[in-house]
Amino acid sequence: MKNRKKQDHAAAQSAIYVGFVDTPGLFASIIRRVIGQNYVHVVLGFDPELKEAYSIGRRNPAIPLFAGFER
Repeated sequence: MKNRKKQDHAAAQSAIYVGFVDTPGLFASIIRRVIGQNYVHVVLGFDPELKEAYSIGRRNPAIPLFAGFER
């Protein structure tokens, strides 16, 4: 029974939650028009409330070339 609890806990910790969000800006508005979707950005989290979420985004909104992993 002890081993089963460890497996259940490990399974609960291995979930990845995906959130689709709308982002402001010129590039996002162009993408929304081209693909016809309202939500054009994705964030990933390991808890259902997405209290701590991660995404790839621009470091400076004015310069689209410099992007990275954001928390």
